[in-house]
Amino acid sequence: TFIIDGLSVERNHVLVRVGLVGGSSERKLPPRALQEGEDPYPWPMFSSFPPPVCYSLDPARIHQNSLDPEMSSFLASFKDSKNEASWMEICRRHYSKVMTSKP
Repeated sequence: TFIIDGLSVERNHVLVRVGLVGGSSERKLPPRALQEGEDPYPWPMFSSFPPPVCYSLDPARIHQNSLDPEMSSFLASFKDSKNEASWMEICRRHYSKVMTSKP
């Protein structure tokens, strides 16, 4: 049971803001003020972890058609690598190429 006043509403807002990392597409922040009417604050209060699920939004889905064929074949063959340093250098070059050539 909570006493809902201006301070508890502000506390709830701050706890949600701090407890859920992300931007406006990843979390839904409750209002910072009480509303007029019969139910002045319809949001659940955040008092312990995990925060109520109503404050979390589903992450945006990024559709990726497929990886670059050259990068895919390289990643599939990483178990055959004898020298980790040279493998990492090749991986950096492939990654840089993919990231600069595609939007």
